[in-house]
Amino acid sequence: MLPKPGTHRRMRNVTTMSAPSSVGNASILVVDDERDIVRAVTRHLERAALRVTGLTNPLEAREMFSPGRFAVIVSDHMMPGLQGLELLREAVSLAPQTRRVLLTGFANQDEAIEAFNQGVLHRFLRKPWTEAELVNVVQEEAAAFHQQTRAHTEHQDLERLLSKRTQLMHTAMALMQDSDRDALEAAQPGVGAETSRDAAVLIADVVGYSRLMHEDAAATVETLTAFQMVAIEAIVRHGGRLVNAPGDSLLAEFPAPTQALLAAQATQRELARRNAALPDARQMRLRMGIAYGTLLVRLGEIFGDPVNIAARLQQRAEPGGVCIAEAAWRMLPAAQQRGLNALGPQQFKNIAEPVHTYIWHPHTAGRKA
Repeated sequence: MLPKPGTHRRMRNVTTMSAPSSVGNASILVVDDERDIVRAVTRHLERAALRVTGLTNPLEAREMFSPGRFAVIVSDHMMPGLQGLELLREAVSLAPQTRRVLLTGFANQDEAIEAFNQGVLHRFLRKPWTEAELVNVVQEEAAAFHQQTRAHTEHQDLERLLSKRTQLMHTAMALMQDSDRDALEAAQPGVGAETSRDAAVLIADVVGYSRLMHEDAAATVETLTAFQMVAIEAIVRHGGRLVNAPGDSLLAEFPAPTQALLAAQATQRELARRNAALPDARQMRLRMGIAYGTLLVRLGEIFGDPVNIAARLQQRAEPGGVCIAEAAWRMLPAAQQRGLNALGPQQFKNIAEPVHTYIWHPHTAGRKA
């Protein structure tokens, strides 16, 4: 029976039972103005090893709403002072991640269906419900809360990693572009924002990046950032300039192909060493392409056939290896040439003439095909 108006008594259940892993530290809030129903629901849920807070006053329950405090709110509908649907509507804004379950009679079923369609409810149970039905619904919603919370946390972690990576890439590119402009001005006073020069181009790209991101986005971004920093350090050490680092790619230019190849080889050797410490499924390998020719340089960006050819070449490289165009290969010293294997002429999309190519891989360096 309903208590007299104004005499809603607080009934809180305190339990030392541990929560299941699907719920984490959040508990279940049960709200019903009938104390016996709160006791019965609490008893059923505790038998399923869930932590429960039970209240008979919906106004007091509303004061307890906060993000992440409760995994699931289970509320009766017909309560004096504040009906269940209105209570759960307030939970949408005050505790948006909390899952919301309504216990309702047949007469209120249409209201419950409408609230469900509006996103106010996640589930509703029509009276009389069984213990098995109740426990099953609450466990499923608690698991959904945990999954949603974990996904939200992973998303925040990923955002932080992406922001960190972006800052690192921007800083590296800005420093090298400033250095490049200073060197160009010193060599050719009066040179404007646009010029042309002969240079080697290196392009690198991650193999299977989409799969890695799908399986573990945060770990992939962290590994990518570390591996790209290895490549950037090698580029700088061998006299190159990082031009851009879009997504999982790197674009760099060098005064000569010998420097580009040394940077590529140093990078691939170090990444092979680091990959050896990772599980096979989490290893990250780069393909690299090197071309040489005349570039148009405009505000730090580079354009021209060498960029297009290097992009096609990296697609033909082995994972963890390097593919180099003949124009660049001819400018290498004999010792470097001997470490490469001829792949033969390759036809590339949007490249008119076949490109004679050579390949290198740390595990097959110097072996002739």
